[in-house]
Amino acid sequence: MSKTEITPTTSGKMDVTHGCYRILAGPRGEVGEAIAYVGMRKLDQLTEDSVEQALAVMVARLDIRRDAFIAQRDEQGLPSVDEYREALDATPLVMESRLDNTLHAHSQRPGARANAGDLARSCGLTETAFWLEYGRLGRRLSALLAIDPPKDKTVRQLASLYTFATFEAGARPSDLTITLRPAFLEALQ
Repeated sequence: MSKTEITPTTSGKMDVTHGCYRILAGPRGEVGEAIAYVGMRKLDQLTEDSVEQALAVMVARLDIRRDAFIAQRDEQGLPSVDEYREALDATPLVMESRLDNTLHAHSQRPGARANAGDLARSCGLTETAFWLEYGRLGRRLSALLAIDPPKDKTVRQLASLYTFATFEAGARPSDLTITLRPAFLEALQ
């Protein structure tokens, strides 16, 4: 179940965060209305007898949508292309130019496979800045998609990447080879 945060506004409307979705709910004449968004994209709109009912029905619809995505996950429990797209739409971090440029450069490499140090340098980032960008993206996606990395010690050390990439250790941290997961790569397109 997704975490729901309700923020009342001064206009009597409610601004609700439910997982990667945002719901705006409020009165519309004699009825209640709820509109669901993922990022800037409108997903659904409905009216019910009251604002509370509209909000409850919308939350239920979004839970059904989320359950359908989870049912489509692969044998490792990783998201489909559509689920990644939705999470990326809800992730303002991707809109930041450094991360966007880095992901674009990474996706253009043969097999979407890159050495961490080389990728950082090619994007004009220090390795520290690179790890901060990929770490923030991984943590955000992991939270939105409710994905926990396997218990394997190596994976746990690179848990923030597990959600969207695979990796092969090198002699030094900068030698780590990162490969974007195929469904994530397709979602970026």
